[in-house]
Amino acid sequence: MPRLESQTHILTALKNWIDRYRYILSFGFFAVHMIFFDQYRIPVAWSIYSDVKKLETEKAEYQKLISKLREDKRDFENNYEKFAREKYYMSRSDEDVFIIKQNSPKNKQTWQF
Repeated sequence: MPRLESQTHILTALKNWIDRYRYILSFGFFAVHMIFFDQYRIPVAWSIYSDVKKLETEKAEYQKLISKLREDKRDFENNYEKFAREKYYMSRSDEDVFIIKQNSPKNKQTWQF
């Protein structure tokens, strides 16, 4: 019967240990469940967060594009001849058009802090 006594001693020690650390164990099981098994686990939440950031960036770009297009529309409605000359290089039959473009260095260094 010495084997039975050692088993009961181990079980009693285990029960005492569980009683002593029950809150820590409960929190640990809860944390493991939330991180790995829950519907809104950490990797899923991180991927959703990165998707939201990417979509917000796209939204800002599209809003800039929309504001530029609205400005172009307003310019076209106010002075369509000037708009056609500047955007599409149109001219009258008795005019010559010279287009002057400034060359910018391709490897222009900018300081970023």
